[in-house]
This record gives sequence, structure tokens and C-alpha cells, in this order.
Amino acid sequence: MRSKSAYVLYRDPLVVAGSFGLIDDLPAGGPITVLFHPPWWLHPVGALRLRKKIQTLARRRPARVIVCANTWTERCFAAAAGLEARWHNQNIHAREGVFYPEARVPGAPAYEAIYTAALEPYKRMGLARGVPSLYVLTYKSGQTGGWDVHKEHPELAAAGYNPQFLGEDAVRSLYAASDCGLALSRVEGAMWAAMEYMLCGLPVVSTRSFGGRDQFRDDYYWRTVAASPEGVAAGVRAWRENPPDRQEVRRRVLTKVEAGRSRFAQFATRLGSPGETASAFHNRVWGGPEGISKIRVSPSELTSI
Repeated sequence: MRSKSAYVLYRDPLVVAGSFGLIDDLPAGGPITVLFHPPWWLHPVGALRLRKKIQTLARRRPARVIVCANTWTERCFAAAAGLEARWHNQNIHAREGVFYPEARVPGAPAYEAIYTAALEPYKRMGLARGVPSLYVLTYKSGQTGGWDVHKEHPELAAAGYNPQFLGEDAVRSLYAASDCGLALSRVEGAMWAAMEYMLCGLPVVSTRSFGGRDQFRDDYYWRTVAASPEGVAAGVRAWRENPPDRQEVRRRVLTKVEAGRSRFAQFATRLGSPGETASAFHNRVWGGPEGISKIRVSPSELTSI
């Protein structure tokens, strides 16, 4: 899900889903139900902060906000803070029509690992310094280019990286050229990049984390390693020596995603249209090559819906 966006599940009654920035950016207007996916680990203090934001929203318009937590524990934290909460990991909204396995291009550069991550300290890029052949697919919020991974992380001087924003076709090609994907933060949210890896057939090397990125893990394609350069390098080496079948990785993760979507659809239809089947909801919301992107609007548009 893109930040500062709303995904319109129903128009009458108005039911939307969204994540970062949605609660703050919703304008004044009529009644609305918001299925809110926290973009970061929702710890007890964070749940109390979210409650204050929801109370502020309620002064702008009649709003029912249902927290769709990334983990069961986070759902419990939200409920303890007095919030209406359910367990629906944000990564059920991943776009499998955009991210899928591709064949490697003969003669193109190849990498033992790729790390798709914002150029921010919490991503702990330095933990990848023991990987001999690494590509860092990165970005900085609000920028389209001009960043320098080597300057900010001299220990990754041998790594390849993108100095400009890359489109989805280029991203798929980089995944095809990589043996595995890295997930190295200690704390974040559900981590979209982890889903991109798996939908493209890459196995994952992850450190332990808070935030829910491991909710779709499977021993067939997921290794949890020590948060050290040695641990990360060993995990990468293990996948390089014994790679899983990429189509099987995708099949297994989509099986888990579909189970999560089924639960979400059954709940959402009760809110917006009890007569709509979960299957019809699934096709309308997640179907097609665009996936959920086709129902995305700016929060400012929700005054006229």
C-alpha cells in the first residue's frame, strides 16, 4: 500500500483501507469506516498514540476506525488501548500481477543477495557487509535519486546500487539476477520488499524482527539468522548452495496470502455489502495485473465520494 493513499473498498457505505498517513490526511466529511494497517510495529505506546489520532479524526467526521494489525500480538496491544482491532497483515495486499519470477538475462550481472530497503539507519544495511556480491535497491523518501550508498555505508563499497529510482520492470530484473533477498531491520512494519522477494521466487534471509514481516514465512524459503555480518553471510551462502525452486516459493507464499485475503474479504463484505461473496470481493479488489492499486485514491478525494 502506498503512503498517504486510500483504497476504496465500498462507496455506499464508504469503507476504505489504507496505511501510513491515512488517519492524518482524511478530510472532514460524512460517515466513513477505515480499515487501518499500521505501517510500523504497533507496540503499547504506539497504540495509545494511534488512539489519540483516531480521536482527532472523529472530531473532523464520523469515523469508525478498525485497526488491522500485522500480528496477533499487535492486535492485542491495540485492543488493550481501547481500539477496535483485528489481525489482518498488510501484505495480503501485495501485487502478484506485478511481481513474479523472470528468467535471468544471460551475461547480465548477478548477485548473491539483494537488499531492497530505504537508505535509513533502521534498515541496518551494514549487516550485509559480509556478502561478497550484493545489490542494494534503495531510495530516500520524497526523492527520485541522488543518493549515495557508498558514501553513507563505506563498508558496502563493493556493492552495486541504484542512484536513481527504478521502475517495476527493472526491479523484477534485479530480483531475477539475485540468489536471495535480505530483511535486516530489527523493527519496522510488514515490509513490502519481503513480499516482492517471495512473489518473484526469491528465498529470504531475515534477522529476528518486530513488525510482522515473518507472517508469511515458510522453512522452504525463509531463514532467520543472527543479526551479525557473519550470520547474514552464512544465510546467503546456504541459499546459494541449496536454492529452492522459484515457482514453488511463489506458489507457497500465495497460498498463505490467499488464506489471509479470504479472512479479510469475509470481514469487509459484512461492513460494506453483506450480499457480496468473498470471491467477488477478491476479484474486485485484488484481481487483475494492477491488484489493489486500481482502487487507490487520494484521501482528499474522500469528501466527494
